[in-house]
Amino acid sequence: NSITWIVSDLDPSTYELFNNSVSQGGPQAWGGGNVVVDVDGMAVGTYNITLVLLDVSGNRAQDQVDVTVQDTWAPAVNNPIDINYELGGLGNSITWITSDLDPATYEVFNNSVSQGGPKAWGGGNVVIDVDGMVVGTHNITLVLLDVSGNRAQDQADVTVQDSAAPAINNPTNVN
Repeated sequence: NSITWIVSDLDPSTYELFNNSVSQGGPQAWGGGNVVVDVDGMAVGTYNITLVLLDVSGNRAQDQVDVTVQDTWAPAVNNPIDINYELGGLGNSITWITSDLDPATYEVFNNSVSQGGPKAWGGGNVVIDVDGMVVGTHNITLVLLDVSGNRAQDQADVTVQDSAAPAINNPTNVN
């Protein structure tokens, strides 16, 4: 993205750019052609970009453009596979591969019940230990929020099964 000022003068001299009233490198030689300013890569926020032109006679012209940079992209999150494990099994977890330029928080839900409220999220992967759950199917949902309020979510089902028969310790016969 860029700003293009269509400008002209019979005897051009210099131009100077300001971002929120801060000079962006001092006066630059101006040959009379258009002035183009690249605004890509700016952080989220609002900026006042000002162009000041001078000609050789000291005549001055000025114009300003407001640039608003918004984050409208939701965080990225993959869709990990569902998990099945035997009751009492260990080492079971869900890993969500996530990313965002301005991450804020994540929250995990088990069957729609929050598991501790929102937690700070630095933009890296989110790993959830799912050991110790009761028998049944659990819908585990991850909700991500970035600084701009963009939201993404994903879910994985965790099924805990008990297929082991009860154990009986055979006592000796009693006479």
